[in-house]
Amino acid sequence: MVALRRLGPVDADAMYRLHGRPEVVANRVPPVAPDRASIERRCRLAESHWLAGRSADLAILDAATGAVAGGCALVYDEPATGQAMLGYSLLPEARGRGLATRAVGLVAGWAFDVGLARLWAGTRPENVASQRVLTKTGFQREGLLRGRLPGPDGTRADSLIFGLLSTDRTN
Repeated sequence: MVALRRLGPVDADAMYRLHGRPEVVANRVPPVAPDRASIERRCRLAESHWLAGRSADLAILDAATGAVAGGCALVYDEPATGQAMLGYSLLPEARGRGLATRAVGLVAGWAFDVGLARLWAGTRPENVASQRVLTKTGFQREGLLRGRLPGPDGTRADSLIFGLLSTDRTN
């Protein structure tokens, strides 16, 4: 099982470890590892961003151990349209156990319960594990955006876009 809680200063070590991993950096925009100060600032400001309605930055916890397994963020990129972007990543030791699927399902349910109409997520075409998480939680593939993401060497990478509507939920 999985638990979620708002990110806080206590999570800086785990988030620094997570967001410095090459496979996580490759999926960032831009694909550059954040420095320690940026991670600490993100963890410290998570509460104010939550209260301001900008984002919900969450720690994904392994409910059995209480250990931080990863992170999940809901960013209100288009508040006027009731839309938010969902991102998530797990530490290697937490992968393959269904934690991301459960976390995404919980965040999506909460997002729709508080009035959002649509969630979207993007993934690189080669990130099959992330695509499985999205489809298992009801997201539908909406398209391929060619050259959407900047690469570290000046190249461009494609992005698959998935969407989930509040009306897609089954109760």
